[in-house]
Amino acid sequence: MLFVVPDYRPKECGVSDHTDIIATAIRNSGETVRIIVGPDAAKSEITNAGSNEVVFIQAVLYGYHRYGLIAPLIKLAIKAKNCGLRVATFFHELPSQFMPLRRSSVLVLPQNFLCQSLAKHSDFVFVNQARGLQILRDAGGREPVYIPTWSNIKEADVDFDIHLRPNQIVVFGTPVKRERIYRKMLELGGPDVLFGRGFIITDIGNPFKFEVPSSWSIQRLGLVDGAVVGNALTAARFGLFTAPTGETSKSSVFASYCAYGVVPVNVEQQNFCFPQDPRPGLEFIELSKMVMDVDSQQTIQNGARAWHARNSVPKSIKCLLAAIT
Repeated sequence: MLFVVPDYRPKECGVSDHTDIIATAIRNSGETVRIIVGPDAAKSEITNAGSNEVVFIQAVLYGYHRYGLIAPLIKLAIKAKNCGLRVATFFHELPSQFMPLRRSSVLVLPQNFLCQSLAKHSDFVFVNQARGLQILRDAGGREPVYIPTWSNIKEADVDFDIHLRPNQIVVFGTPVKRERIYRKMLELGGPDVLFGRGFIITDIGNPFKFEVPSSWSIQRLGLVDGAVVGNALTAARFGLFTAPTGETSKSSVFASYCAYGVVPVNVEQQNFCFPQDPRPGLEFIELSKMVMDVDSQQTIQNGARAWHARNSVPKSIKCLLAAIT
């Protein structure tokens, strides 16, 4: 299998980790795997590929183009098909009207057209957002398969009783997303107002420029390996993440919180959700609607754990490989 990715930075990039998990499963089945960065580099690899090989495109709109215009991926898919290869595309991003300026509504129509065209030229189509099922189904090609993003952090033995969790909040992810989380917390009054006094924030990831108020209790771990992240999740009661309306299921950070029994807290308000989506008040809490009583937090944690049980790595990989083979 030949993976095409926009970038390859394990531990720093969720799509890289996602790719590694699939690649490991493929290698364990006895097949060879190659990971190629960018469609241009993949073209020459396709020419030399075996006839039974699958070209697996990790479609991240803004990973390949600053405006999310993925025409080169369509050309790559067509070339692969002309060489007798099969094409699988996993859509990690879709046109969105719910994000800030860089995803302007002006781009939605051309992005929709390009996504549908790529889906039409793919033999297998996967998507991690429920709203993408209809968008990609309209392409008229292969029926898309919904596989929410799984946790990239290897699970360990965890005590899931929320009453036993210490007063810790974990924040991890890219600098841009973590900065947005802290700005939202500040906007809503800070951790003492939102969670109660005595909570410590564990911050995980590369540094960012935003200055967090000195009165907040924060321990910064920096960029660390999965085992350290797992230990931090095990010790946390709440985990903050940012996902716009309809995009919670694509967040590997949300998935990791679910796997480790951390109560997921989304800093973005949700306008609606599709039936297959994680639901506010059931699988996660909206930061602006924080619940303080422990029993309600336990209910959210139970819902998040149930979400993980349905979308764990083994189940998701089994579903993906069954569709391709």
